[in-house]
Amino acid sequence: MKRKILLAFVLLIIGLVDVADWIIFSTSEGNENLSWTEFKSKYVARFPEFVQPLYQKPVITTTILIIFFTISALIFIKEKKKIFLALGILSLFMAGWQLFSLM
Repeated sequence: MKRKILLAFVLLIIGLVDVADWIIFSTSEGNENLSWTEFKSKYVARFPEFVQPLYQKPVITTTILIIFFTISALIFIKEKKKIFLALGILSLFMAGWQLFSLM
């Protein structure tokens, strides 16, 4: 039971960090004058080489994040405590956000 909760937290944190990183990077100074191709190249170049192929095709990363958020939501919602229910709702919201950004 505790391993499942830990897994849910890890998946949620990974997803939240990725989303926060994107928001911070996209709103940082100096990126507003870049073309989409330059912006995307600059964003992908920030990651280690073994991870860059995932970020070169945003559909892959977004799908992975949807899966992470959905798994964490299902684990959290199965727990009886209200804090886990709130985290489950947050995870579902983030999964929806990723699904919306995929469209």
